[in-house]
Amino acid sequence: MRMAIPVLLGFTALVAILAPFLRRGAATISIASSAIVFATILALPWPVEFRAPWIPTLGIDFSFSVDAWAALFLLLISGSGVVIKGSAAAYLPDRQPEFYGKITLFELAMLGLVSANDLVTLFLFWEL
Repeated sequence: MRMAIPVLLGFTALVAILAPFLRRGAATISIASSAIVFATILALPWPVEFRAPWIPTLGIDFSFSVDAWAALFLLLISGSGVVIKGSAAAYLPDRQPEFYGKITLFELAMLGLVSANDLVTLFLFWEL
């Protein structure tokens, strides 16, 4: 369970990278990724913490933490992602997959900001 947050962030990053290259299925893949993140956050037992040494000589860790408040915001971000992408799929033609890549990248940045457990990780996702 402690690897759930980095796996979800990595999955969202993969969808954000691949969505602009998908012509027909960009909206479907992007909406499904937000729904998967939403369902996984609902299933996680709180609190969940992940910590991996990033630059050990400086004592900098790559760490995430999800407690009840963070889970609430993660559900808000991924749930609104499903709604926004779903409504955009009705109005935008499927010839604009770049939109879904960019909105998924924005969702990744927000998910990382909420779950970041140290200042370096927070800054990394802030700069996305």
